[in-house]
Amino acid sequence: MHTYSTSHNLGQAGEHSAQQWCSQHHLQVLETNYVAPQTRTEIDIIAQDTATAEIVFLEVKTRSTSHHGWPEEAVHFRKQQKIRQAAIQWLADIRESDPQFGYPELRFDVLALIGSVQEGFVAKHYRGVF
Repeated sequence: MHTYSTSHNLGQAGEHSAQQWCSQHHLQVLETNYVAPQTRTEIDIIAQDTATAEIVFLEVKTRSTSHHGWPEEAVHFRKQQKIRQAAIQWLADIRESDPQFGYPELRFDVLALIGSVQEGFVAKHYRGVF
């Protein structure tokens, strides 16, 4: 149980760091930790790129080291499919509540973080990777 707690805390710290990263990289956070009701899949961060107006679905993966693989390697094909399905649900929800939302360009990014709460994180951004 201690390992889960530590891993959970690392993940939360990574997502907090990712939100700060977004504000420094022209991404306005619209929603965090969206869970699609039909698939129960979570999208870590949904943002709008202020430079391109794209809606960005950002998957955040955090690791303390790369000993067990790089964080971005955890965003495998099945995970990508689930995120796409959740994004479709989010768009349907938004359009239902705001018919003026329109049809913006979409982008699926990955933000890989390695580090710790104490020492901070090194971020690697993969833009439009799926």
